[in-house]
Amino acid sequence: MVEFAKLKLDWLRQHTDIESVPCAETLRYFIACVKPSELIKGFETFVNPDIPTSKDIISIGGKAMRGTRHGAFDALHMVSVWSQEQGITLAALESMGKSNEIKTIPKLLDLLDIKEATITTDAMGCQREIAAKNHQQQGDYVLQMKNNQKNLL
Repeated sequence: MVEFAKLKLDWLRQHTDIESVPCAETLRYFIACVKPSELIKGFETFVNPDIPTSKDIISIGGKAMRGTRHGAFDALHMVSVWSQEQGITLAALESMGKSNEIKTIPKLLDLLDIKEATITTDAMGCQREIAAKNHQQQGDYVLQMKNNQKNLL
């Protein structure tokens, strides 16, 4: 973010009162203090939610956000939806750790019109509820499978 801000300082000055680029530690501290729900609101304002997803390949994945762990607080874990056709993240939600991705993915699918889109996810997303949600919303899906589905495997 610091490198981006240095490269785009003139552009940033058109939108903010920024005089100089803060150091990486200042940015990390600022981001750690912002509520995840507010970051998501800002992101959703930036991205157009009416992007068509028909025939698109949409990938769902979770990541721990580096640099967000602070003291006794665990790192922020986000699950996001990536559009291959548009080349952008369509939606993202906070997940209370990697194990809660299973509960977060259906919530993300509710935010999108996935009719005729192909949804991909890692093995953690290979769950009956997630497959049923894809089917219910008339989307196709490719679910990676490992030992988490012993009978199917």
